[in-house]
Amino acid sequence: MARFLEANQFILNISENYQELCENVTERILAFSNEKIAIQGRFTIVLSGGLTPKGVYQCMARASYAKKFQWEKIYFFFSDERWVSKEDQKSNYRMVSKALFSKVKIPDKNIHQIQTKDCTLQESACKYEEDISDFFKLKNDEFPRFDLILLGLGLDGHTSSLFPGNAALLANSRLVVDVTDNKLTEERVTLSLPVINLADMVIFVVSGEPKAGIVHQILESDATSTIYPANEIRPAQGELCWYLDKDAASQIKNPNVFIKTPKRIGIAADHAGYQLKEELLKLLRDANFEVIDFGDQKLNLDDDYPDYVVPLARAVAGGQVDRGIAICGSGVGVCIAANRVAGVRACLINEEFSARQGVEDDNLNVICLGSIETKKEHAWELVSIFLASHFSGAKRHQRRLAKVAALEK
Repeated sequence: MARFLEANQFILNISENYQELCENVTERILAFSNEKIAIQGRFTIVLSGGLTPKGVYQCMARASYAKKFQWEKIYFFFSDERWVSKEDQKSNYRMVSKALFSKVKIPDKNIHQIQTKDCTLQESACKYEEDISDFFKLKNDEFPRFDLILLGLGLDGHTSSLFPGNAALLANSRLVVDVTDNKLTEERVTLSLPVINLADMVIFVVSGEPKAGIVHQILESDATSTIYPANEIRPAQGELCWYLDKDAASQIKNPNVFIKTPKRIGIAADHAGYQLKEELLKLLRDANFEVIDFGDQKLNLDDDYPDYVVPLARAVAGGQVDRGIAICGSGVGVCIAANRVAGVRACLINEEFSARQGVEDDNLNVICLGSIETKKEHAWELVSIFLASHFSGAKRHQRRLAKVAALEK
């Protein structure tokens, strides 16, 4: 396994063909946008150019999907742009406009394009940086955190307009960078690497057999002599996903290794669950999980479970922890409390099948345990299964979860 994978695991989704790939990515965007809007009232997405992402935008504009998006609460940005007019055939804005913007009702103020008219290349980068800073209300030296960034992949391993060996890769203090290179037919403007790596989620969308070689090089090769910019995409706090069609994935030898494993776990309990919480805390730490204890910190017979479970649930929904464990006497009270937080999918679990299936089909992110009926050994077995399981990402499950997320508005 490549060094990158040892440090940063991620989700890999392989579709049978290009159409299914575009639908799977659209379903993921739909579910994630509804989830974020339910939590924070808006959704920010960064779009990429290229033929493969174009199919995703066309899919989003399809009537069956378009009616499900909350367009008035979605704000669109661009990962990069060629230094051409927006009417030019090579303009990313023109491509996205024809595929998506012109097909659905999106408020003009929600579209943040990179200006390529009446200014120099450097001025364009500065203006886009100012636009982003104003939108996110950034202070000096602050960086934005986009909800989702879509990226493509070039045959040379470039992504956005970050090319191998180009100085733009080293622009660590900028939000937006101007890109010049004798090898490029057009100058460009691009988001910087630090901005991309601060996103809550980054999705690579790659299709076609010609990309199979570079996909293999980035995901599986041990070679380190060539630095691919796509290999530098490592979200610090967010989720990294690679969505491929079967052709693009054809040279991947072992797709099963690319699974994001939860590392940071939150746990909370009231007085009835306190003893089991303490026992699970030790087992989790012995298993090398990073565990955040949301309380109670001591046995207090007069405590109330919402005081500990709600902060845990908010941490799960906000991404501060990967998954949560909530405990009370029956497990019912903590389950009710956790599910009042948008973005949380909590369930009382007392047998192995649901501990696994709840994650695989329903993306369960908080397991609730009843300490009266579930003792230490059985609880640890259920927690172990819960933490070892992974959401399948199947279209039907994403569709259903999107409907659940819509109820949280």
